[in-house]
Amino acid sequence: MAFSRILVSALVALAGAQQEECLPTGECAAPSTAMLQSRSRAAAETTDEGHERKATTQCTGTRRKVAIFMDGTGNELQDRCDWLPNKLCETNIARMYRLAKEIPEAKQVSYYEPGVASSQFPDESYQFGVGTKNHFLRAYNWLVDNYRLCDEIYLFGFSRGAHSSRMLQGALHRVGLAMKGHAAEAEVAHFASDASQASAFKASHKSLSVEVHFFGMFDGVLRTLMSPNGEHSNIEKFHLQMTSTVKTFAHAMALSEHREIFDTNELYTDPSTSSTQAWFVGQHADVGGGYPTTELSNIPMGWVLDKAAEAGLQLPADWRSRPANAGNILGDAYTELGLDAIGSILQGINLEKVFAIATVRNPALCRAEMGKAGQKLLLHKSVQDRMHQNNGWVPLQWCCSKVKAAMDAAGIEYITNTHYDTAATATKV
Repeated sequence: MAFSRILVSALVALAGAQQEECLPTGECAAPSTAMLQSRSRAAAETTDEGHERKATTQCTGTRRKVAIFMDGTGNELQDRCDWLPNKLCETNIARMYRLAKEIPEAKQVSYYEPGVASSQFPDESYQFGVGTKNHFLRAYNWLVDNYRLCDEIYLFGFSRGAHSSRMLQGALHRVGLAMKGHAAEAEVAHFASDASQASAFKASHKSLSVEVHFFGMFDGVLRTLMSPNGEHSNIEKFHLQMTSTVKTFAHAMALSEHREIFDTNELYTDPSTSSTQAWFVGQHADVGGGYPTTELSNIPMGWVLDKAAEAGLQLPADWRSRPANAGNILGDAYTELGLDAIGSILQGINLEKVFAIATVRNPALCRAEMGKAGQKLLLHKSVQDRMHQNNGWVPLQWCCSKVKAAMDAAGIEYITNTHYDTAATATKV
């Protein structure tokens, strides 16, 4: 408490001295020119899809679900939540994998790919995206070995695992799914600078045309560690662009994250993709999981699982009612131990001057570039409920007139889901 008073006093002093307004952070998933080029290219690819080779062999046996879960940097399955000193608690990706794994393999096959630089891959680096390519290739090779004709592919990713999963859907679009024994050739064709090499491989007898039936993502950060200077060549080089291979896409994003390296925004998706991208309370891991308390992260996890279940993913019948999966809209967001708490404490003070020392995510950024002009921003109902039930709390964006004005201009719609509405979401007394 004493520290909080000191922090507040210091920030009040800064507010009086600082003249600049807050610094809305954020950037498009690509520069405007590249974004428009990507949209044109996506349209051309959609036109050409009718010429793709389709498998003619009839489906045999039960149509299975094949679910791939790709975790964030350093994250992996844990026997317990060992927060200190190693900060090892399972993310939503790991917990969702465990739920999916409860379904018999005759109906659903699930694969978990631990994060880059986890204990299984100690030689991979946390920095500059080293290991991300291997992360993607391990999942691709597993899919090559385990896919059966007409299986439905479900893909999930968080943080750097979101990048790897985007690479995976990009590869499936670019070269298809290699037949067994041809994965190495697919890798060469996929990363070849000559696009015709990829097209030729996809059209050959060595590849199957497949689709990603559902893609669920948690806070897919834009500033890849592969390009720390913020350039977006990786979108082209590593084929991260979302493609028409993805049929349904659900993206949960963190409203309160202020660290620039974790900057995110809505991703441009192909017009043929059914896409829902919504903002949730908290910062990066409040949305993707990995903290000892899961009260907040259970809310976006439940939303993504509801979306996946609607698409066909099989889950245990009682997953929504399990106490471990219950959410709490008044749970502590880890950012609130710092910046968010200031928004509640410093009522009546010019917060724009205070937030000149920080950055604020701008959900309204790049709407026109993504073809979303006129479409409302989607915030989860838990954001609205938190404001109503926690007197004085508001998202950081409400404290920055530039960002709030842009959001108001776009329009805000609050959305909900079955897990949130029916799972007896707990509240603190």
